[in-house]
Amino acid sequence: MSIGLGDSANWGKGYGNEATRLALGFAFNELNLHRVQLTVFDYKPRAIHLYEKLGFQKGGIYREFLQRDGRRFDMYLYGLLELAWEARERGRSNPEQCRQHLRLTW
Repeated sequence: MSIGLGDSANWGKGYGNEATRLALGFAFNELNLHRVQLTVFDYKPRAIHLYEKLGFQKGGIYREFLQRDGRRFDMYLYGLLELAWEARERGRSNPEQCRQHLRLTW
C-alpha cells in the first residue's frame, strides 16, 4: 500500500488520512484481506505518524536501504491486521475486546 500527496498545499488537511482509511476499509471489508502492509522511508515522519495513528505496527527495518543526496535512509516495514483495524474502527483500544465482540455477535 502506498499513498502520496505531491502538492504541499494539500498536506495537513486530512486527505491522506481519509484516503488511507477508505483503502483499508476496502481491503478488509470488500477484499477480505487479513493483513495490509506497507513500507515507508524514515525521512517521511508525517506518513509514519499517520500509519501509526491508524494502527499500523512496525514490523521491521531495512537499514540504510536508500541512498539519496549523499545520505542513507532506513526503510520501515509496517503491518496492520484486520482484527486491529476492526478494534480501532469500533473505538476500542484493545483487540481482545474486538474478539469478544465478534464472538458475541456471530
